[in-house]
Order: sequence, then C-alpha cells, then structure tokens
Amino acid sequence: MLNIALAVVLIAMPMLPDEPDGGTDYYFETGQNCNYVRSHTFDTILMPPVEGKITQTYRLGHPAQDISLHRGVPVFSSGFGFVKEIGYYPLGYGHYIIIKYAHGWETRYAHLMQRPLLEINDPVFPGDVVGYAGNTGYASGSHLHLEVMKDGCFIDPMVLYN
Repeated sequence: MLNIALAVVLIAMPMLPDEPDGGTDYYFETGQNCNYVRSHTFDTILMPPVEGKITQTYRLGHPAQDISLHRGVPVFSSGFGFVKEIGYYPLGYGHYIIIKYAHGWETRYAHLMQRPLLEINDPVFPGDVVGYAGNTGYASGSHLHLEVMKDGCFIDPMVLYN
C-alpha cells in the first residue's frame, strides 16, 4: 500500500467524465468549476495529522483517505485553525470533527474513538490532539477517515504530504 509520506499531484473530486482532450473538469455541487481551486491550492501549509498505512485512497465515491491506526492513537491538527463542527453520524462518519483553516481549507477527521474534547470555535494549533483513532460509525476496523476541502471542493489529501 501507499505510505503517507508520499506526495502526488492534486486531484479534486471528479463530477463529470474526462474531456476529449484527455483533461478532466471538476465541479462543486453547485456546478461551479473547481479548476481554479486545483491551480491555487498552496496558500496554506498543512501537515499530516497522523502517520500510518493508507488502506483506502481518494477516488470517486470516497473523497478521502483512510489510514489504518490502532484504536486510541492520537490524531493531530493539520495546522492552525478553529473547530467548525463536531458531530456523530452512526451510519457513516461516527464521531468526527471538522477544523477550519485560513484561505478556505478544512479537514474532517472521522471514525474517532469518542467525541472530541473540544468545542465549536475552539482554536487548534499544529500538532494539537483533536481526537483518537477508532471505528465508530460505518467502519470495519480502527482507522482515520481524512477529508480535505478547499473552498468547498474535495481535494486529495496526498497533496498535503510533501
């Protein structure tokens, strides 16, 4: 499998088939083209929240990365930001937290072991613990489900790992 320290080319969530010239257009749910986001993404520096084996990669239908971790392993903030949302979704994410950063960046950390011990609007700094790996919600084993968004557009988390 892939190692989280690898870097790849930025990919946004494909919503339409490939163009005839071999390129791909990407769109927000509103229909707005994501190509601007794809070409202007490096305005905020974020770091990997954990180190581990990637068991599911970013793809159509799974706009995230799943990273296998033992239950209870700390999950760290990827940068300086604020807690946007904390929730529990039993048929999907389980316990999750969304951190909002500068310039339209957000990360969602899901399948956490328990409700994060933070509150909405709490500041977080790079390396702060925002939760612990688990398998709550719809999960077959303990792991971190990591989503990265830029201005509402899903981005392949591998772009963050240089």
